[in-house]
Amino acid sequence: MKIWLLVGILAALLFAACSQEITSFEECVAAGNPVLESYPRQCRADGKMFIEEIGQNIMYHICTEEEKQAEACTMEHDPVCAMVDNDIRCITAPCPSMDAITFSNSCSACSGQAHGYYDGECNANLFVVCRETETGFDSEKYTNDEGGICVEVCPGNYDAFTTQTGIELCIEHYGKEEIEQWQTCGSSTENCECARAYETTTGEQIEDSEYRCVPEMYAERLLFRAGLDGLDENGERSVVIA
Repeated sequence: MKIWLLVGILAALLFAACSQEITSFEECVAAGNPVLESYPRQCRADGKMFIEEIGQNIMYHICTEEEKQAEACTMEHDPVCAMVDNDIRCITAPCPSMDAITFSNSCSACSGQAHGYYDGECNANLFVVCRETETGFDSEKYTNDEGGICVEVCPGNYDAFTTQTGIELCIEHYGKEEIEQWQTCGSSTENCECARAYETTTGEQIEDSEYRCVPEMYAERLLFRAGLDGLDENGERSVVIA
């Protein structure tokens, strides 16, 4: 009799544990449910999707089902940086399964199948790979101080580069064709940082490279590569290496 009573109690406890309602991403993961290595990460259990909360200053807005089904959007120009599934799937994590794409407003982003978005254009946001660095530099503190966005991996349409402090930053991918569209220049101005664009963001060298008006992040990347070969406001050449 006592044995059957003990079995009954254990069965009841097991049933209670198994039937405990999952209410958060952490509980979903702890219960052994599959995790989608997107950004933010997602975990599905009992037909519900739980999104990992991102502890950072910049708010990530998740598109609701209602927003995704919008049939028409206004022409309002209030750009957002949307995270859009690029169909990349990996065996190991983290996985660059989202591209960062600028939309004119949140409505056009969500109705364009974005998972969610950050305020502002993508090139105005700083993506930082937040992980332990070999130099001991705190990547999360750096991100918060710079008003950036912590990611586990750069968006799929971005490339990574490492700074002198060991911080890994993400830069929008610029290939040879994109770079050749940049305006050539003979000096730097208020609206143009004039530098020799000698390689793509994947490190491919560009033959017969020219001085062009380059994006700020691209110029910073060159600093940590072979150096920034630039022209000042008087057209004088200088090479700076970080």
